[in-house]
Amino acid sequence: MKKILYLFLLTIGVTLVSCEHQPVEIGFNASNFMLMNGDSAVFEVHHAKSVEYSYSDFRDEETPVFEISKFTGESTTIYARNVGTDTLWVGYNWNQGIYAYGNLAPVVITVLEK
Repeated sequence: MKKILYLFLLTIGVTLVSCEHQPVEIGFNASNFMLMNGDSAVFEVHHAKSVEYSYSDFRDEETPVFEISKFTGESTTIYARNVGTDTLWVGYNWNQGIYAYGNLAPVVITVLEK
């Protein structure tokens, strides 16, 4: 009986080691954006299971620096509305093996005069 238990534990250990994955690298197409007032650009996140976008808590709702097309998904379009600098927050999740990970990262958006 002990031999079967040891053989079972050895099989589980070998399986876990052989199924270990390389780290997943989550990538943005830029860590900051510079846009001319009135322009737009697509922001993409690669290799994530899920992605959520949000505005800064200090966002000026009356004259926002930028707006985004959607709040979830692998990409969103950034529309430059007013000259200034603000932050787009990107929350993303990914799986590695049996574990799930998440991160929240700032992306600085700067809008310049045309």
